[in-house]
Amino acid sequence: MIKKMKKLFLMLLTLCAFSQITFAYEQEFIDAHAWMYNNAMTKYSSIAEFQPESLVTREQAAKFFVAFDRSLGRDAETEMYCVYSDEATIDATLMNSVQSACNRKLMLGSAGKFRPTEALTKAQALAVIIRIKL
Repeated sequence: MIKKMKKLFLMLLTLCAFSQITFAYEQEFIDAHAWMYNNAMTKYSSIAEFQPESLVTREQAAKFFVAFDRSLGRDAETEMYCVYSDEATIDATLMNSVQSACNRKLMLGSAGKFRPTEALTKAQALAVIIRIKL
């Protein structure tokens, strides 16, 4: 569990760009990226394609967090369909992840919106980590 939490923390650093860190291509990041790719948390097999210095959107983060939650062997809490007034703007390839993040109570959106293309904030990322840990 500690090893998985360490990987989640490294993934979080990668996703949220807490600062202009230059560790992005050190071995720990390379290992974390490989682990994410091997666990279907990213479709990008190369670091260049992954673009580690880019911001992550909320819909992209949903995919990472759902895959990580599944890797812990956890099931969704509900099977409901979450309705968002901005769901037409959710990337079709990420819709299942957004729905699963809602069903797992990891990412729920607010005021009836998911805001899929907005960058994930540090506060949002930390809230999801706490929800996964609980």
